[in-house]
Amino acid sequence: MVIPQEYMPEVINNTMGTLLIGMREGFSVRDVEDLFDELGDNTSIESLAINECNMSDDAAERLAELLSDKPNITAVDLSVNDITDRGLRALMQAEHVRCLVISANQITDGVVNEVLHRDEVRVLVLDDNKISAENMARLSQHFKLDQLGDKSDEFTMSEDRLNQISIENALSVIPRLGSLPAQERQELKRRFEDAFAQLDASEQRHGHGIGLFAK
Repeated sequence: MVIPQEYMPEVINNTMGTLLIGMREGFSVRDVEDLFDELGDNTSIESLAINECNMSDDAAERLAELLSDKPNITAVDLSVNDITDRGLRALMQAEHVRCLVISANQITDGVVNEVLHRDEVRVLVLDDNKISAENMARLSQHFKLDQLGDKSDEFTMSEDRLNQISIENALSVIPRLGSLPAQERQELKRRFEDAFAQLDASEQRHGHGIGLFAK
């Protein structure tokens, strides 16, 4: 069983918003498929975290495919795994995902230009990978721009900058969350959901998404 047994009542009853899975050895394609079988008809989970599980590119690609059937899951955290550029390419194309956290994996400079030409993901976290400081700066500059509107337009960022800071604070503690004590996981869950509520509010105010890159 992939989902911890104690989580299943909330999964079945559609009362869980964030599902955290951590510290499993060798998270395989079969584990991904079993996970989605266990999720069944759940529509309440909006954020999925699979951390410190040695997830491979094959498993990441299968995850990207299966996420197309779960429009409720819009945030995915795969920190501390073995995902390379190939896995990131697939995940960047995952339908419905607008927040993607791939901290502490094996991402390189080789995928940066492709990432810069994709607009589906609104929040992207790639810290602690094999990306040069120069390309991290390019990513930061790109994802802080208004992705869907005219980038030459004057844009007031005061409120949105505050939202960005809140999101960054929430996302900055995501890596290694699978090993956190239950009380700390609950606090992280609250901060994570608060951050995305603020992102939703930002989108509603402006009629489109603000692309953010959190270091």
